[in-house]
Amino acid sequence: MEYPTEYIAFDLETDGLDTGTCAICEIAVAHVVDGEVVERWSSLVNPGRPIDGTEAARINGLTDAEVGAAPTFADIVPDLAPFVLAGAPWLAWNCYRYDRPILARYLDEHVAGDVVEGLSWGDPYVGTSRALPGLRRYNLAGVGDALGFRFDETLHRAAADVDLLV
Repeated sequence: MEYPTEYIAFDLETDGLDTGTCAICEIAVAHVVDGEVVERWSSLVNPGRPIDGTEAARINGLTDAEVGAAPTFADIVPDLAPFVLAGAPWLAWNCYRYDRPILARYLDEHVAGDVVEGLSWGDPYVGTSRALPGLRRYNLAGVGDALGFRFDETLHRAAADVDLLV
């Protein structure tokens, strides 16, 4: 699994699993250059609707109380802009099937112009089975475990998942 020399590692936590309708509840990004994190940012995001009891909330542990007081996605666009404008590819685990379509939908809704068309995307998941044959699971936790990472209860939270990518 070879990463580019510069990239934006990102992860989203949402209130659902349908990429066309789920709402972002948390986002984390890290700008990496030559293997070093040069900038990192994360935020809870108010999805504008209740999340308690949703399937994704059971996975990531987020609650209405946590995200209800958070800024909306529109509010965080200025904080996210430097990462979007960095010109580096965006990498996320399972990027093509999950995180990319959701982030692209939100950027299309909240940012003027064709920002999404100018971004390139990558998914470390692609090719992992060739690089690490014989694993029991090829999700982020399974690969991280095979590489010797130890997890605590923060797995499936955006910042922790980004830390595994960098």
